[in-house]
Order: sequence, then structure tokens, then C-alpha cells
Amino acid sequence: MGPLLLGLVLPRMALDAPPRRGLDLCLGLLCAVLLPGLGGAWLARFMMRDRFMGSDLGEYCGIVANFGQPPPEGAQRSELAAAVPGLLAQHVGVIDGLAWGALLSAGAAGLGLYLWGRAVAGPVAGVLSVLFALSWEPTVAMTRTLSLYPELAGGFTLAGGLVATALRDRGALPSALAGAGAALCFVVDLRGLMWGLPLLGLALLIAAFAPAGPWRLARVAARLAVVLALMWGSYRLGERVYAEKSVSLERLTLHHGRLSEMHIDADQLITSRYVWGHTDVREIPETLSVLARGTPFMRRAVGGKNHEALSIEQRALWVTPWLPLWAGAALMSLAGLTLGADRRWRALALLGVGLPFALALEGAVTIQFSFARQLALGFALPALCLGVGFVSLQALAGRLPIPRLPIPARVAPVLPGLGAVLVAVGLVLGGLPSWLGPNAPWRSPMGGSDARVDELVTATHDAAAGRTPTMWLDERGWACVNALVIEERAGGDVGGRLWR
Repeated sequence: MGPLLLGLVLPRMALDAPPRRGLDLCLGLLCAVLLPGLGGAWLARFMMRDRFMGSDLGEYCGIVANFGQPPPEGAQRSELAAAVPGLLAQHVGVIDGLAWGALLSAGAAGLGLYLWGRAVAGPVAGVLSVLFALSWEPTVAMTRTLSLYPELAGGFTLAGGLVATALRDRGALPSALAGAGAALCFVVDLRGLMWGLPLLGLALLIAAFAPAGPWRLARVAARLAVVLALMWGSYRLGERVYAEKSVSLERLTLHHGRLSEMHIDADQLITSRYVWGHTDVREIPETLSVLARGTPFMRRAVGGKNHEALSIEQRALWVTPWLPLWAGAALMSLAGLTLGADRRWRALALLGVGLPFALALEGAVTIQFSFARQLALGFALPALCLGVGFVSLQALAGRLPIPRLPIPARVAPVLPGLGAVLVAVGLVLGGLPSWLGPNAPWRSPMGGSDARVDELVTATHDAAAGRTPTMWLDERGWACVNALVIEERAGGDVGGRLWR
């Protein structure tokens, strides 16, 4: 009812406001603070039982502890994704390095989401998208997750925002930034192929649409050359951030155990090996073919009764209750594309950039048991639909031929946006009683990983005292414990100080 009432009493909301780089920079930086600030510092207190979320903590702790060393054979993660927590860990400790890395990555996600919403329906839609993202538990949990998933979500969302911005402001600089966004996806994670390919296609399309005038073909050629040069640089960087014998995307995605459950021979199915920077790019079509053939088997393999029950439980908590709201918001977002100018490019910004995020959400639900960390990779799309849908409904209501409140002309242009933001803040923070509030009775606080942190702390104490830790540790786990022992002997808090 909020956007409808605002549209009926306030001046009409504009969805096609031209880009204003100064305003967009200020609002983008505000949103980069808003997402980790409100999510990590405030809303997590309502939506989480523990300080931290995470899985495979020993592995990620070991990756961060070993940052700067050559990635080992069989590595599954990009060294670039570990760069922020790895550098921070040298100053604040490993656990706090992961925690601060999650916050900074959430900031990148907030900036990217603002840029995306702004490209589709104006600056108010960008701010609302970030606010509504904070009403979903997986987004809030992302700000406190001790793994590299926040870095992946931040990188992919920022890349999407850069490409969406270039679709609206098709200048030379936005075109180059779109190419940089697409190139970033490939080196953040091997799964970035699914984001990088569609975003690269859009970046090339943007480069090809240089304004008419003298030397247009030369400008198009220069823009295309910049995008291709960025992709070449990304490929060369891939040689450094991925080990030559890293686990391939195919092996990472098509789990051997679940294929065996379906009586599928993984070695026969997987006929390609994709590792960016080490694989010939001409083999990418074969990789896509293998993934297309194997994904249906992964959807049908439940991974055992325990995983099936867990999937049903988590889907009931974080997906099923939201589907009607998301569907309605998506329909309103599409309706909003009929208003204003630049409709085709705005539609591309919504649908083209949204495609990989939609696929990520679908895979998280149907293949990855609806784990919060997997859902967070696609969090930006439902948040965007909520923000764009809100302003679209407000704008559609504003077109009705009814009398409006008498408002001075000096403040009339800012009132629709200000009213929308205030209503959204009230809904998300609980000031206005609603289904979206953090204290809504239907919500159940998420479990956390503080027990895993405590296990690592105990293992560190044991190792420092010369005892064998009771916790099972692989090579990465021992690297983590050894780093924590050094921290402890230096007087550091090996369990992390953040959020205590």
C-alpha cells in the first residue's frame, strides 16, 4: 500500500532521470556504507543467533592464512577473492580479516546494487533496492560470513552494476567500465563464467553503439579494443590467481558423489576442464555443453535424506515465503519499463544483467540445498525487483488523473523520492509494522558458526601447548591453526574481536 498511497498524494515519480554523476557517486557511496552498516551492525542482531555465519571455516581460514603464496594443487578458490581478507589478516588477524573482508565486500555489493537499480529506474530505485536487500536473511548473513562467498557476491554484483550503468550512459568511460566488470567476473571465481559471458556480451554491445558522428567506426573499434584488452588482461591474471591444477569448474559444479547417486559415471560425462587462464577459451563451448548435460542429474540427486530434509527446511525459511512478493515485484518492474524514455536499454539493464543472478538463485534452490551462502550470490535480483517494483507502482499510481496535495514547487521534485525512502526505511527497520521488519513474528533467527570458531580456538590452544588438536584438520586447516598460534603468541585474540 505504501507506494500506491505515495503515488496518489505526491507528484509523479520519474523513472528515466538522466544520469547525474555527482549525485550518483554520493548515493552510491552511501549505499556502499548502508548495506554492511545496517546489515552487519544492526539487523544481524535480530536475524542471527551467533556472531558469524560460515561453513568449511578451516579451509577458508587456511586460504587467508596462506595468502600471497602460490595456490596449491587442487585449490577451489581464486587468490583474488582472498586478497581483501588476506591483506587485512596481516594487520587484524585471520578471523577478523575474514570478518572485515565480508563487510567490505558487502559494501561493494551495495554500490553495485545501487548502480543497477539507478540504471533501471532512477536513483530512488537504487537506494530502495539496497534497503529492501536488507529485509532478506541471506543478505544480512552475508555481512557476517567467514568465507569467500561475500567476496564473490560483492564482485558479481559490482560487475552487474557497472554493466547496467553503461547500458544507460553509453559513453566511452562507462563502456570501458562495463568491460572491466565483465573481466572481473572471470577472475573472482571459476563460477564467474556464468556471470562473465552474458555481461561480456552486453559490454561488447555497448561498445558497438558509439554515438553517430565523424569517426564513428574508429570510436567503435577503439571501444571494442578496450573491452577485448581488458578480457586479455583478465585471462593473464587468471594464470596467477588460479593454480594450473585447480579443481575445474566442471568438477566443482558436478559433484562426483551426487552423480554416482544417479548411476552416472562422472569421468565419462565430464569431457572438458575449465580453469580460466589455463584453459583455451575455444574449449568454453564444450564446458557449457558438459554443464548443460550434467545439471539435470544434479537437480534430481538429493544428496541423501539429511540433505533433502535440510533443503526443504531452508527453502521454507528463505525462499517459499518470499515467492509471491518477488513475483509481484517482478511484474511491477516490467510494467515500469513501459514508462519514461530509454526503455529498450533499461529493459536490457533489468533482464540482461539479471539473467546470471536468476540462474544463480535457481541453482541455489534446486541444486545447492538453499544454503544462505549460495542464495546470497543471487541476492541482488530480488532486491532490485523490490526496489524497482516499488517506484514503478508509485509512478503508475501517479499517472492517475486525480487531485494531488498542494505542494510548493521548490520541494515538489524531491518529495516522491524522499517519501519512498522514508517508507522503505520504516518497513525494513521495523518502524512501520510489516511483514518485512526484522521483528516480524514469522521470522526465525538463523543459526551461525560460532561453535566452529570456538573449535578452531581450542585447536589453537592445543597446538600452542604442544598437544594434538582433537579437531580433524586437513592441510588448509593446519595452515589456519599455525597462523592462529602465531597470533596467540603475539597477544592477539584468535577468535576475533569484531562483533563481540
